[in-house]
Amino acid sequence: MLWELADGSRTFGEICQVMNEMFRETIAPVMQRTAAAIQQMMNNNLMLVIEEPLLGRWFIGPGKTPDHQVLDELPEDHAYDWSLMENETP
Repeated sequence: MLWELADGSRTFGEICQVMNEMFRETIAPVMQRTAAAIQQMMNNNLMLVIEEPLLGRWFIGPGKTPDHQVLDELPEDHAYDWSLMENETP
C-alpha cells in the first residue's frame, strides 16, 4: 500500500492518513511506522523523498527502462504488466 501511495502525488501526512484509515491500530503509531518503512525503502534505493510535488517531472509508469540500465529480454510467458498507461506514448 505504501509503495502505491508514494507516487509523488501525496504528502507524507496524506500517506499517513490513508495508511491509518486502511490499517488502524495495526500500524499505530502510523507516522513513526510509515517513516521507518520509507527510510528502509530509501536505504535500499527503492524510494526518493522530495520536498515539492512531482508534477510529472519524470515518468513513473511501467515499461520504461532508465537510460543507464540494461535489462534482459523477458520470457514469452512472463506475468509482468508492461503495457502503456492511459495517454502515454512509447
